[in-house]
Amino acid sequence: MTQHKIVETEDGSFTLFSTEIGEHYHSTKGALQESQHVFIKEGLLHYISNNPHKKRINILEMGFGTGLNALLALKVGIDYKLEIFYTTIEKYPIPINLAQKLNCGQLFDNKGYVDYYNQLHFAEWNAETKINNFYLNKIQTDITDYLPQTPVDVVFFDAFSPKVQQELWSVEIFTKIYQAMTDNAVLTTYSAKGDVRRNLIASGFSVVKLQGPPGKRHILRAVKQK
Repeated sequence: MTQHKIVETEDGSFTLFSTEIGEHYHSTKGALQESQHVFIKEGLLHYISNNPHKKRINILEMGFGTGLNALLALKVGIDYKLEIFYTTIEKYPIPINLAQKLNCGQLFDNKGYVDYYNQLHFAEWNAETKINNFYLNKIQTDITDYLPQTPVDVVFFDAFSPKVQQELWSVEIFTKIYQAMTDNAVLTTYSAKGDVRRNLIASGFSVVKLQGPPGKRHILRAVKQK
């Protein structure tokens, strides 16, 4: 079983360190600001700004982890009055009692987000759960065994790094995701490694390198162009 240590990052938000994998779930420079920058600002909000007519957005996440990305996407759905259908893939979910020791839900002025965060973790696996206007489907499986069932608009690619899970960053995986995405769909990831960029391009994506959050020089945004 994976063992975890709770770590307070530099922006005051908590993350986890996996002693089995040997990596943190988020940047120690700031878990919240990393997720907001990589997946929300450069991913979801970028897609929304370019598709203002869309009132229903399908998100696919690689790596549910602490649930922080899901909570931030839920908040966007509320703030922008959108229906968010959120499918997240996680082979090794963290224990609920561990999640409750994290401060993700306490990072917002609205105290209701503590309850939302708990609902994300208590939601049944492999079944859809409605939380406000957010429809969560947590799939406990390996991404190599998963085939997206609905067209995908936004992808949060947040697996552990290519250094420790190289097989998840392959042309094969990216191609499978690309084929499930809608036109102009967006994938963002914190990794800007040359191999990752080349594999995304080989899978059909148009890829740009963007400024990263504090402590990270660059990130990648990949778009499925028409």
